[in-house]
Amino acid sequence: MSNELSSFQNSLSGAVAGFVSGVLTAPLDVLKIRMQLQKASNGGVLKYNHIVKSIVKICREEGIRALWKGNIPAQYLSISYGAVQFYIYEKCMKTFNKLRDEKKYNIPSSVQNFVSGAFSGANAVIATYPFDFLRTRFATQGNHHLYRNIPQATYMVIKNEGIKSLYKGVVPSVISIIPYIGTSFQAQAFFMDYINRFTNKYPKTQKYLTDGTKSFITGGMAGVISKCVTMPMDNMRKVMQVNGEIVQRYKDVYAIEIHENNSTKLFSCMRTMYRTEGIRGFYKGIKPSLIKSTYGTALTFFALEECHSLCRWYNKQKELKEQDSLS
Repeated sequence: MSNELSSFQNSLSGAVAGFVSGVLTAPLDVLKIRMQLQKASNGGVLKYNHIVKSIVKICREEGIRALWKGNIPAQYLSISYGAVQFYIYEKCMKTFNKLRDEKKYNIPSSVQNFVSGAFSGANAVIATYPFDFLRTRFATQGNHHLYRNIPQATYMVIKNEGIKSLYKGVVPSVISIIPYIGTSFQAQAFFMDYINRFTNKYPKTQKYLTDGTKSFITGGMAGVISKCVTMPMDNMRKVMQVNGEIVQRYKDVYAIEIHENNSTKLFSCMRTMYRTEGIRGFYKGIKPSLIKSTYGTALTFFALEECHSLCRWYNKQKELKEQDSLS
């Protein structure tokens, strides 16, 4: 996060970074959701198993546009989530820096990164969760669409399941986002510090490892670690999001078999998943999820750094113009 930029510029950079990452990782997200929600049929055969074959299958059965199903609510989610997350993160870090400068508390930077990342992530999840819910519902549709657009989908969900259903699965989402985002920011800061020390020791490598490249590498490594920690909660969140009257009444419209669970309680969902699928059930979709998390986190940090560079350039030009007008 860049402290020399305004809150608006940090928030805007986060929104742009979220948009870029969301568009480029959408196919992996659709595949991940379908792998997470499918259950074995016909002697234990899974419809979606191999990543490449599954993507080809989706394109053959539903067209290439199916890889971006739910892209509109996904983009609303990515933009608003990125804006809220990085805005709150920047505010938290400035508060920690203020406490340090006033010599009230000397909090270690690792703690600052973790707390700021976890707090900003939790708030961003709550603020944008309905978009995540709708994105999952859209992504599970086959050729016969139950949901056509965001207003119609929102109306149907509220009518058939109640307004609270827009927050189905929010508990595991908040629980998982704290270690996910906290670990992501902390790991990214750790790896960035390591690379900076490496480039300082070997100055010739600096021309290859630009700020954007460093952010891409460290962001990807942070994404792998974070996703491995939080994958079980992510799977339960998806199951809870598709569960309810809408699944029971319109089950035939889904492209995959959805694991039915009549409870939206976290521990009931956990017990049901364990009884029916074992430990492996908590890690369904781990392959595309890791690729998406690595690629997506790397893109987010890369795009964020590029946006920060552009904002710094803009601020510099504005400052030069103000100096010229005064002279």
